[in-house]
Formats: sequence, C-alpha cells, structure tokens
Amino acid sequence: MVNHELSITAVISGAIFLLMFSDAKGVTIFEELNEKGVELAKLGRFEEAIKYYDRALEIKPNSWIVLHNKGKAFSDLGMYEDAILQYEKVLTIEPQKYSLLMNVGYALYKLERNEDALSYFEKAHKLEPTKTDPLLLKGLVLQEMKHYEDAMQSYDKALEIKPNDAALLHNKGRVLSDLDLYDEAILFYEKSLEQASNNVVALNDMGGSLKKLGLIDEAIKFYNKALEINPEDPVVLHNKGRALAELGKFEEAIGYYDKSLAIQPFNQLVLDDKRKANEFLKNDSTKSEEKNDISSELIIPVLVLSILGLAFFGIKFGTKTVHAG
Repeated sequence: MVNHELSITAVISGAIFLLMFSDAKGVTIFEELNEKGVELAKLGRFEEAIKYYDRALEIKPNSWIVLHNKGKAFSDLGMYEDAILQYEKVLTIEPQKYSLLMNVGYALYKLERNEDALSYFEKAHKLEPTKTDPLLLKGLVLQEMKHYEDAMQSYDKALEIKPNDAALLHNKGRVLSDLDLYDEAILFYEKSLEQASNNVVALNDMGGSLKKLGLIDEAIKFYNKALEINPEDPVVLHNKGRALAELGKFEEAIGYYDKSLAIQPFNQLVLDDKRKANEFLKNDSTKSEEKNDISSELIIPVLVLSILGLAFFGIKFGTKTVHAG
C-alpha cells in the first residue's frame, strides 16, 4: 500500500515537473522570439521582425508587449492601418500605457485622422504630465490643421517644462513663421540652433524666414550651412535656387534646381521654378538681341549725321577764315 502511494506521488511529482519544465521552456522560446524581433527592428529589418513577433504570438497570443512591438514594426514600414489593428488589441489589455497611447496617436496622425490623434496625445499627456512629447506632437497636429494659436499654446506649455529643448524651440519658430511673424520666428530658430547647430531643417527654416524679410544674402548663408551638413538635401537645394533667382542669378539658380531634381525628379514645384528661370533667361537674351539690333540700326544714321555735322562745321569754319582774310 505504501509502495502504491509512493508510486502515485512520484507520478504526480513527475507530471508537475514536466509541466513546469515545459512552461519554462515555452517562456524562454517566447522571450527569445520577441527579443530577436526587437533586434531586427533596431536594424531596420521590420518585415523579418514581424515574422518573429508572429511566432511569439503563437505561444502567447495576448502578449501586449509583442502585439505592441508588432504594431510599431508596421508603423515603421508606413503601414499605419495594420499598426492600428495591433494597437487596438493592446488597448483591450493595457489601455493606460503611455508608449502605446503615443504610438496610436502617431499612426492616426500619419493617416490624417487628426482629431483622433489629438485625443490620444491628450490622454498620454494626462498620464505623464511632465513629458513634453505629447505636447510637441499635439502642436504638430494643430499646425497641420492650421490652428496656429492653439499649436503655439501647446509648445509654450512644453517649453515651461523644457525651456531649452531644440525641437520645441524650432517648432515654435515654425508656427510663428506660419503666422508671418518672421522676426519672432528667427529668434526661436536662433535659440534652437544654439542647442542643435547641425539641424538642417532649422537652418533651412531660418533661411526661409530671412528670405521672407528680404534678407536674401543672409538667407543664402544659412542654406550654405545646411548644405555643408547635407549636400544632397533636395529641399535646401531648391530653396537656395529660389534665393539665387530672387537675386537675378538665374543660371546659378537652375544649377541648384537641377541638383534638387536629380534627387526628386518629379517635384513639380522645382520643375515650375526651373521653367520660370529659363523663361527669364530667354527673355533677357531676347532683350539683349533686340538692343544689339537697335544699336546696329542706329550706327549708319549716326555716322551719316556725324559726317554731315563735321562737314557743316568745316564749312562754317572755312567761311569764318575767308571773312577774316
């Protein structure tokens, strides 16, 4: 009897051990698959990462961490609808995760569902009121909606928390520029560049505001600084071309338009500006030719008049001499 009871105990203990071992092994495989996905995502190999997340979800279908990571990978691929599908699953499990709320808001923003995006950024801000990213992204969305005053309020709130944040200072400069307050915008671009001097976008925006104020040479200096950092930025190349065109340097402008088009060959704005610059050059050339033609036509009459004038002067001079004699 004792032996029988011992054998039953041994069987039960063995079964429990096997279950525990199996579960531990399953957890280990699950974690390895998730970690591999994270590593691949860091390398920008998002499609491969998703395959590993899917294998992890076969083991734990309701893991909010893996679902969230899979959603982020879709978002990084620009597949925002697919990302939101994953995020929605997470929201049913962990509705109060700051990073999740931010990522949902961002995906909605990219899909131009601005009102929905704002609601998620506001939720994230309430959850973490000392963090500035929700206020920054809220400001960006409001700018997209052309609610410039509201956007400025959002940036101002964030700047109360981080007064020297380069991105916040830059974006406040941008919203001031949107309001045509270029002098004020420049002050914030300067502050932003003090914190991050190699920010090509801020340098470009500084150039844009200076150009709007008619300070073309100063604007070109900032475009040059931006191009020293990134010589192949198509936006800066285009804007430098525009600045040169405003100075009447159309041939140089066309050179920069061509460089921009080599990177973005179907940018209609650049194509239009290049066409206008060519038209200006053609008109200038036509005017020069017409001027030369007019000058040529005047040469003979002028010579004739000159000869006649000299002859008349000679006759008069001769007459005077005769009378004097």
